[in-house]
Amino acid sequence: MSIARALKAIRPFLAALVALGLAAGFAAKLAGLDGWSPTVWAAVTLPVLLALADHYRKSDPAQATQLYNQVKQEYPDSPAAQQADQGLELLNSKP
Repeated sequence: MSIARALKAIRPFLAALVALGLAAGFAAKLAGLDGWSPTVWAAVTLPVLLALADHYRKSDPAQATQLYNQVKQEYPDSPAAQQADQGLELLNSKP
């Protein structure tokens, strides 16, 4: 499968995840749970960022590195940061 076809196939899934995150964050805000909004947003966006980075790891290592570093910078103490470290290690271990 070409990269263009793969991106076309995954794009609706990624868009749905982002839309779900926006809706959940907005619902939390309406319910007076403002403190939950960042948590809900992170729970939805982190898998998207990691999936994109994993995808780009083979086709565009520079883009993958940027996405992994974004996860590490924005969510340094999260399990996602550990996954980003693993992705970076895979990138750096390629001959």
